[in-house]
Amino acid sequence: MKTFVFLFIFTCPLFSQAELSSPFSLSQGGSGGASLKEDFSYLINPALMGFQKRTKGALSYSFKNKKQVAFISISDLQTKIPMAMSYQRFWSDSFKKSEKDKVFFSSGFKITPYLSLGFTAEKEFKKSPWNGDLGSVLKLGNQTGLAFFVNQVLKQKKENKRVLSLAVYQNWKSFFSTQLDISRTAHKKWIVRGGLESFFQQFLSIRLGGIWFQETQEAFISGGVAFHSPRMSIEYSVEKDEKHSYQQAVVLAILI
Repeated sequence: MKTFVFLFIFTCPLFSQAELSSPFSLSQGGSGGASLKEDFSYLINPALMGFQKRTKGALSYSFKNKKQVAFISISDLQTKIPMAMSYQRFWSDSFKKSEKDKVFFSSGFKITPYLSLGFTAEKEFKKSPWNGDLGSVLKLGNQTGLAFFVNQVLKQKKENKRVLSLAVYQNWKSFFSTQLDISRTAHKKWIVRGGLESFFQQFLSIRLGGIWFQETQEAFISGGVAFHSPRMSIEYSVEKDEKHSYQQAVVLAILI
């Protein structure tokens, strides 16, 4: 049984720190842009779909104080062009009264046995034009991944929110994995994300992570625990900011 993980962004481009961190990557600081696991890391770098094999779907819920977010993602890798569709909804008081809704369409495919490219198109309902992400990943053997990807490629209202990222992933002989994503914003500020996951038990994994923002000099720490079966996984994770405010998240995923 292989360990199954959930990851994601701005901590990925789908979210901003003014809102909530992604529930898919909460336990590992939003890192995972070069992950070679059978997970949801395509939400960070769509090129990773090219090295995944199983169709999957996941539902997540996260909250911090009164802010809440629900996120669903479904991928189909059995078609000629691998595709994934994701939807997120933010609210504070009532689920029916949304503060922001976004939809994402992602695809990634292998160019060679060692190189994959991918893209994501995204749109916030009724408020903004389409934008997107471009990604690449180089598979350096079965245990090492190296990736370069660009988020928010297009300018919106003449505002440049582009983020360039370099990521590395390493599986250490099935004992644990480490991942590091280093990003540079259009304002020439650095964002560093890192994560670690244990593989000591087939049905259980422990995850730790963190993220640091140069612009605000803030650092968040996070962690979580995940339970696995061959076709289903569930994860609980928590993130703490410097004001000792906690965001919590639960992710349920099914693999086909």
